[in-house]
Amino acid sequence: MLDQVIAAHYGDTNGGKVDAVLAANPGLAGLGVVLEPGVRILLPDLSEAQPAETEQLWG
Repeated sequence: MLDQVIAAHYGDTNGGKVDAVLAANPGLAGLGVVLEPGVRILLPDLSEAQPAETEQLWG
């Protein structure tokens, strides 16, 4: 169910989004696969893109 919440909020579950949400919500993983109504989930701002590592091939 957490993956459905993440996909609905961020558009997908790719790129470490699930790990980021679990890191922002200690103990959330221990609640099980199906979350009870009323469980609050902090959805962190993931809009800051991580810079891609680049290498210069010529010059």
